[in-house]
Amino acid sequence: MVISKFFSELGLKFRNNRWSWGAQLDNVILLRTWAHEQNFKERKVVVLQDPSHYEGYGTDVSHGLDERIKQLEAIWAGETAAYLVMANAEDPNVFDLKIKDFREDIVYAITRLEATPEGGIAAVYSGVVPIAEFKQHNLTHRTSPGVGPLPADESLRSGLTSSTYQEKVPLVREYLIGLCHRREKVTYGELMQDFALTFYPLLNVMGRIGHDCRNAGLPILTSVIVDKKTGHCSPGIREEFGVLDDDMERQRCYEHWTLQPAPESAPQVQTLEQIDLNTRAAQFAEVEIRPDQAKFRRAVFMACNGRCVVSGCDIPEALDAAHLAGRRWRDGHNEGSDGVLLRRDLHGLYDKGLLVLTEGGGFQLDERVMGHYGHLLNHLAQQVS
Repeated sequence: MVISKFFSELGLKFRNNRWSWGAQLDNVILLRTWAHEQNFKERKVVVLQDPSHYEGYGTDVSHGLDERIKQLEAIWAGETAAYLVMANAEDPNVFDLKIKDFREDIVYAITRLEATPEGGIAAVYSGVVPIAEFKQHNLTHRTSPGVGPLPADESLRSGLTSSTYQEKVPLVREYLIGLCHRREKVTYGELMQDFALTFYPLLNVMGRIGHDCRNAGLPILTSVIVDKKTGHCSPGIREEFGVLDDDMERQRCYEHWTLQPAPESAPQVQTLEQIDLNTRAAQFAEVEIRPDQAKFRRAVFMACNGRCVVSGCDIPEALDAAHLAGRRWRDGHNEGSDGVLLRRDLHGLYDKGLLVLTEGGGFQLDERVMGHYGHLLNHLAQQVS
């Protein structure tokens, strides 16, 4: 059984099967956790890592984080029926964890949440609850409140999964205007993913923007949103706004909006050949999670000349600024010398101790990952020679 179906059968449907880490219905909350992050002796499991763990992740993790923090806030306040389902990862040592299997017969009852020494949050659980008894159990089970405020870094919140679709309308509108300046299109799926929208909220957002355009006598801005397979708008734009030729309507949008100032949040897309180191560093630094992270990311990017120190990758979107072992952001270690630029998957290996950086710019790989990453040693040898 896939885990989304497991949640649904318990009456706790994921908001989004791609990025949800848990679900809530009224006072009942069920969180997906990883078995390898469990402390059996103390009956604890990590439910939120420290902020540095999430550096450089994409929108899936950002949306999942936002929703997870809202659920943890409810549990931290106490008096919730909160539970855990333990999932085993296919490989707990890689960067992008994937579910191998999980216990379908039981869940764990959370008694309270507490801060971890590393700056994350752990759930303390009391024992297991058979699935057959789950609905009866959550009628009386309640969590104890946490001590003090929830210790979750505010900068981890994207706000998108907890925002209403009305709050997202101006953000989507600005994004679409940026596309017009670049004479580009976006698919329905991409828009849903980037703005944490499900199908019906997306329709509401598109309807609001489309009607605003029509009422103002402007081209219908939603004509730049297209189906992935056909490259054209759905029939709804014809039925609701009378647009018979969406290609022509897009051209009207391009012509109109290129005469207006471009939104500051919609940077121009350039090829790597057109982007110098300073510009790529600025783009790299824009992926900000903590207030001080942009400065750190840029400093590390420049110090490493915009390239992964192991693989040589120079694509900003694929890179992370990783803190060196023993250096921590909360201790003020946020200079270029405190970090190193790594490709995202290699950052995951580094954090797990499967990749070790050595003096003189070298590195060592754990034998468990040699099958997939051994070729990088050949790359290093070629660089040295």
